[in-house]
Amino acid sequence: MPQMFSAVFLINAVLQALLLAWLIRIWRGTHVAAAALLFLPQFFLVWDNLVVGTGAWIGLGQLLQWLNAARFWGH
Repeated sequence: MPQMFSAVFLINAVLQALLLAWLIRIWRGTHVAAAALLFLPQFFLVWDNLVVGTGAWIGLGQLLQWLNAARFWGH
């Protein structure tokens, strides 16, 4: 069951990354400030899902703690 949760978070990370790429494309085409304003939150959604999705494989330790600290400050 935990592997299924990891897979769901990784799939979500890919989808969020696609949304980020789409957002960048919109911004490049229009230069609307609102699109640029959303870069950082969208990036951290990708980061958050990647860390949660790979946490079981990373295992407990300093690396996971550092990655989670970045997640915390990204929120």
